[in-house]
Amino acid sequence: MRELCVARREGQPERYPVKTRKLKRKAKESVWLWLRWRERLWLVQRPQQGVWAGLWSLPEFDSTQALGEASAGWPGEGEALPSFTHVLTHLDWTLHPRRWSFPADAHVERITSAWPAGRWFMLDEALGAGLPAPLRKLLLAAT
Repeated sequence: MRELCVARREGQPERYPVKTRKLKRKAKESVWLWLRWRERLWLVQRPQQGVWAGLWSLPEFDSTQALGEASAGWPGEGEALPSFTHVLTHLDWTLHPRRWSFPADAHVERITSAWPAGRWFMLDEALGAGLPAPLRKLLLAAT
């Protein structure tokens, strides 16, 4: 091994191993929209690429303002749930969950058509589906 050792051959063992550059962690904030109607919740399937690829999750907005614009005129009522930060290897993701409850007689098709990759789940069905860990935790804690 001595003959193969670059540090020994160069006479500078303090330079090895070469330290890799530290990855810069990013921060992101999103608003999660938990829609409830007739004892069901609306989940959308995430894209096949990226964070939580292919898992079922809540619809996501970039800001509370964007959610407010999208939900203007909706029947029912909304409530803010406690925000939390989910730490991933490369990202600190602060999530601001908002729960919106529709009356049983509401016509929600127009609203949910904004997310064609979504469908209604009973809670036990949702918990049996592939969910991101923080969503599973949120659903269990808030029910």
